[in-house]
Amino acid sequence: MSDKKKPRLSIAERAEGLRKRADEQKNVTNLVTTLQQVNPDNTSPKNAISILVAKFGYPAFEQALELERSVPMTMPDSMRESLLLKFATDCGLQNFQDIHCVVKSFPELIKVNSDPANVRVLVPPTDICLRGCTDLSGNPGKLTIHDPAKDVTYHSLAGTSTKKKVTLRCRKCNTNYGFAMYGDSVTGYRFYTEERFAVEASNCTYIDRRLYNFQLSLSLHAWVSFSAFSESYKDALTGVAEGLGRKTVSAAFFWGEVEMELRRLHLVDTFVFKTKSFEEALDIIEEHRQKSIYPHADADCTPDCKKRGCGRLYVADGIWKLVFTHCMMRTENVVAGIPLLGYPDVCTNELRPGHAFCEEHCHVMESLQIKTKLREFLASCGLSEKEATQAESGQLCEESLRKVKDKISALAKSHGDLGKAGSPPIKSQVGTDFVKDHPQAVSEASSSEVQGTEACNKDTGQHKSLNMLSRGHLVIVGGGGIISKFDPIYRCVFKMSLFAKFRMW
Repeated sequence: MSDKKKPRLSIAERAEGLRKRADEQKNVTNLVTTLQQVNPDNTSPKNAISILVAKFGYPAFEQALELERSVPMTMPDSMRESLLLKFATDCGLQNFQDIHCVVKSFPELIKVNSDPANVRVLVPPTDICLRGCTDLSGNPGKLTIHDPAKDVTYHSLAGTSTKKKVTLRCRKCNTNYGFAMYGDSVTGYRFYTEERFAVEASNCTYIDRRLYNFQLSLSLHAWVSFSAFSESYKDALTGVAEGLGRKTVSAAFFWGEVEMELRRLHLVDTFVFKTKSFEEALDIIEEHRQKSIYPHADADCTPDCKKRGCGRLYVADGIWKLVFTHCMMRTENVVAGIPLLGYPDVCTNELRPGHAFCEEHCHVMESLQIKTKLREFLASCGLSEKEATQAESGQLCEESLRKVKDKISALAKSHGDLGKAGSPPIKSQVGTDFVKDHPQAVSEASSSEVQGTEACNKDTGQHKSLNMLSRGHLVIVGGGGIISKFDPIYRCVFKMSLFAKFRMW
């Protein structure tokens, strides 16, 4: 720092400085007085802001504007204004009604993006009917209030708070518009095209999207369970997160995952939930999953991944202990006149609970007066109660297993509809188009197989299991650790089955 002292001003110079500051203050006072006399309704948004700040002060204007932004404009004006006045009264905000009368004329001031955690009311993202309804003038039909505003619990990274939820309705088609989905009990419900900033765990509980992503990352990278995340959230926010229980975390996880998968598959605009249960979408997601894997594009591949051999090195192996139950009925393996002799003839559909067959085969068999419950079907095969109990526990002897197989084979031969129903592996894993496009290769692969062979290299030992368990999974992994193929393996692991899998891959 310099040791030089600033020269002292003379009395005349100081007097001149005081006079200038007084003039500047007078000019500011005159400007504020002029702005206060201007009607903000007849000016631009920037001028309106200046006028409102001059009249009511910047703190009051900023607080009023944040309140305006916390209540979305997609709800009816009457309800929105009543909620705004209530919130303003609760906050002790004075002159809010005067500021609101001006701000509502400039929607661009309110639509400025705000932190979703600060939104006080959860409303649909639209104020018009999405099903094409119009009013008498031919304009898009406006939505009306369906239910009064209700209190809901909102969990976020900032803690747990109480917000209002508003449901709208189109009076012409009776479609209800909630925060996350729209529809009705007759035609079903579907997600909105745009992703909402929160996941709906239940009708009265919502999870902020950022908190949901955090929980998802913890489950993937740290194996944090739903219960552990719930307890950790409560410990970190003591006295605030009492409502975030294990079931709430679980519901938000599954709803968020189902929505994400439907968006990834471009089905979010078309898939309809009939009962508003996420389990309805699992079948169609699984159907797509069987035929594809998550993409690993070149743009997403890192240099370290390529150094490990990504795109050049692949390893195939079987995971034999990862199995699941499936339908016991046999299916036809004939495509375009080509018999796929070595390919598994099982039905890959999941079992109807408590039955030996899938929903589709049960429907056909019940129409033929054939018993489908597991115990009853095993009894019809000639198995005793003791043998049926052994069959359920996977301790079936060779003779009992032969009785069950003979019964299923007889049913498939005598009733052609049974063989045509269900979902054979060639349909769910490879696809009939592949067989039609490569008939010669498929025929050559099938020619060396022995028709009617029942042996499976996993059927070893004295005790056998029923033909309702898969035999593991075929996994092909790239050098970088990215899974390239992940397919179930069924009974009879012949080369035709593996040929089709590798050829399709």
